[in-house]
Amino acid sequence: MALNFYRRVGFGLSPNETQPSKPLNWALNQLNSVPNFLWPGSTPTEKEIRNKLAEWVYGDRESLRKKYKNDQKAYEKAKDELRIKTGESFFELNEHAIRHYQTKNSSQPVFERFWLFWGNHFAISEKDFLPEFSTGPYQREIIRPNMTKTFQDMVQSVTTSWCMIHHLDNSQSVGPNSKSK
Repeated sequence: MALNFYRRVGFGLSPNETQPSKPLNWALNQLNSVPNFLWPGSTPTEKEIRNKLAEWVYGDRESLRKKYKNDQKAYEKAKDELRIKTGESFFELNEHAIRHYQTKNSSQPVFERFWLFWGNHFAISEKDFLPEFSTGPYQREIIRPNMTKTFQDMVQSVTTSWCMIHHLDNSQSVGPNSKSK
């Protein structure tokens, strides 16, 4: 029964780890500090990602659509090249790899499991390429560092982040058929 506890609150014990005598203390102690980020590759910042997002949106909407408005095949080819250049199809999968690596190699599996939980709790929508460009920096720079603070501090940081403000933008909810008070 006790080994089941480690799998439920963390990701289990590593093969070279002995079973702690006080499992609850083992788990709680892992939530006192933010573990080092272990990913050996680069992790683009929110600012860098926003620049790539702007390059993607502007390149597609303002440049390619106008340039290839009468040639759908050429437009699709140019759009695929822009995807590669800006990372539009890369960042989301890269973030999955980063989180998997972190949870697999961290010495604080309980913290890492809670990081995944809070990332799902403070989820963002599938609009305006938010998942493709913003999920990683949002979870690394906003959620993760605030997990050792109070819930109020974490909510404040999350709801005032660029990503969440963009997610919560209700500008499309206003129109001639909207109910007004």
